[in-house]
Amino acid sequence: KLSSDGKSALFRETIPPKLVSSADGGLDVVQGPDGSLFVAQNDAGSVIYHKPNELASSLLKVLSVYPRRGHIDGGTTLSIYGLKFGSGAAALSVIVGGRGCPVISAKDTKITCTLPAGIGKADVMVTNSQALESDTLKEAYRYITGVA
Repeated sequence: KLSSDGKSALFRETIPPKLVSSADGGLDVVQGPDGSLFVAQNDAGSVIYHKPNELASSLLKVLSVYPRRGHIDGGTTLSIYGLKFGSGAAALSVIVGGRGCPVISAKDTKITCTLPAGIGKADVMVTNSQALESDTLKEAYRYITGVA
């Protein structure tokens, strides 16, 4: 399901890439190899493809983190998912709640780092020093005192 502006997914479900032909104009959504979503609409025997304007995806973008919460002592491995991170771990820095989260590994769409200690809700910021780009996911992580 897409957000009302069509620029982000509220939840994701994998749909096999196929078109459904139906008398009432079936509708399918297919994810392209670059992560973009295509909507195919059967309209009187022809297929129309719609692709949302994804200008923001041309820049580094933090989309989600896992886990979303953990103990205040830190030490947990955090996975950060997004776009255009780059694959050079040396050029990337991650800040969680104002403290450094040392990068363990990095791919263009996923970074892992070791969480620092913290308290409460924390923003997650990723910076690529080579590309001079950064993005912050507000209150993406929550430190708790109990078991995560």
